[in-house]
Amino acid sequence: MMSTVQHGKTILQAMVDSSLVSSLHNVKILKLVVHGLRLNHVIDVLRCFPCLQQLHINTLTSYVPNKQNDNPAATTVECVDRHLKQVIVRNYSGKKPDYKFAKFFVLNARALESMKLHVPFSWNNEWRSRQRIKMDFKNRASPNALICFEGTE
Repeated sequence: MMSTVQHGKTILQAMVDSSLVSSLHNVKILKLVVHGLRLNHVIDVLRCFPCLQQLHINTLTSYVPNKQNDNPAATTVECVDRHLKQVIVRNYSGKKPDYKFAKFFVLNARALESMKLHVPFSWNNEWRSRQRIKMDFKNRASPNALICFEGTE
């Protein structure tokens, strides 16, 4: 699998070895530290962990140029489709890249039980309601999934 990152005129490509997938079947919890929520890049990583149940992401910055946060390919990701029960995102800004990132899991994670979004600023119920609408929460893949916004209310 190939993952591409472009910064200005510099293009970085990382090859993810498919043989790693078989050796990482036992990983149940994954913690990532990322610069911005780039959905396609996280999906490339998740493909290596087919039985993942918990995903913890700490985002250091919220700005992601739109070109680098394109919609994912139509293929399914095994852990998201079958096993992922909990997603935790720290420094969730509520901006378009962030809610599109959360929306992917809301609409595709059939085993999802909870998504915790840690918000680093003051928010209110109206803001939370708008976020749920943007994530298309009513059409969630897991009917029992809960979204919890944490932080300053």
